[in-house]
Amino acid sequence: MRIPRERITAGNRRARLPGAARASVRESALVALIIVVAARVILGVWAAVVPQVRPPAEPADAIGSPYLGAPRIDGGVAGLLLGPWQRFDTQRYVRIAREGYVAPDDSHYPPLYPALIRVGAAPFGGGATARMFAALAVATLASFGLFFLFHGLAVLELGNAGARHAVLYFALFPTGFFLFAGYSESLFIFLALASFVSARGGRFGRAGILGALASLTRLTGWCLALPIAWEAYVRWKESRKDGLLVGDRFDTGKMFLALAAAALPIVATAGFLLFRRKLGFPPLDETFGMYWARTPGVPGQDLVTAANTLFLGGTGRADQLPLLWIDFASAVGMLVATPLVFRRFGMSFGLYMAGILFFLLLAASSVLPLYSAARYVLPLFPAFLLLGLVTRNLRIFRRGLLLSSFFLWLLFSALFFSRNWVG
Repeated sequence: MRIPRERITAGNRRARLPGAARASVRESALVALIIVVAARVILGVWAAVVPQVRPPAEPADAIGSPYLGAPRIDGGVAGLLLGPWQRFDTQRYVRIAREGYVAPDDSHYPPLYPALIRVGAAPFGGGATARMFAALAVATLASFGLFFLFHGLAVLELGNAGARHAVLYFALFPTGFFLFAGYSESLFIFLALASFVSARGGRFGRAGILGALASLTRLTGWCLALPIAWEAYVRWKESRKDGLLVGDRFDTGKMFLALAAAALPIVATAGFLLFRRKLGFPPLDETFGMYWARTPGVPGQDLVTAANTLFLGGTGRADQLPLLWIDFASAVGMLVATPLVFRRFGMSFGLYMAGILFFLLLAASSVLPLYSAARYVLPLFPAFLLLGLVTRNLRIFRRGLLLSSFFLWLLFSALFFSRNWVG
């Protein structure tokens, strides 16, 4: 009997790909360790070299990279290894870790990552250097976790060779260096992947809790409710077909419990928004409009504004054309990839892609269209699976793509260390 695409389970995939589908824990851990160590070493050396060749832009103003009350780390070994990472949003996470939610322009950052920075810095004295070290340590550990989980998931979908390519595409995406910076991207993607994998394995309570933690890391975490709920529905549907589910039947009562777990990411997001309100901060739309020149609009409106600048001489980000091209290409690429992800990898992957992409394209700005889009697409991990699949037999193209991506990875990280905005 042919199993429809949306009812294929992890066990079915292993049966279809007996030589490659079951990646050992050791293999995935080794791949993740190699990537994280290599990236950390390359970026560490690069961060020490770049400011010597291209000194950071001065002064660090509100548009650039203010220190927000934190002392500048610029002396000794700490200055070489930590100072170049004191940039942009990192300073906001560190300020929340240091002072809590005292500034309205910090109020849209959920609390989990700053809380981990605070906890991680405590054993080292809790000072500015310790907080910066903790910010990078949490991001690095989360990066190991996300590449470990992503590799295992990629092997099930693509086989060993395809998985290695997908992981490299992910790690060397032009803005992939943010996974190792003091940003919440790596922690969010790790939690999102863990939630996603748990849901596909039928562990819905765990999936809901991990999804809630992801929601307390980035506002897009609520999107995890969609794949969790879909996996619960599929499991319930399978249980009604004799021979398609081994073990206890997934009856209607269990399905409702699973759907309740699926709601936890939404509950967590709502809880954070209520917390902001209790502290007296304005609604999110007012905050984004006041501090970031962005307001909710028609999804895709920013694409039109950006296209107008790129092709018709518009004014939105006309002074940032190279970055606007990257942001525009990233957003359009993910739009094109989403229906292909639905078709090739199924509803769970597609719903996750569509939910986060909708949130990304909901914001609109006539001044800063698609601002940071190339970084915001990093959580769309199914797109990297798709890229690994599409280029699996295109060796020359694949190598050219990886080399060009690595070049941009180095270029963008150099701009970041020089205190130039890249995302």
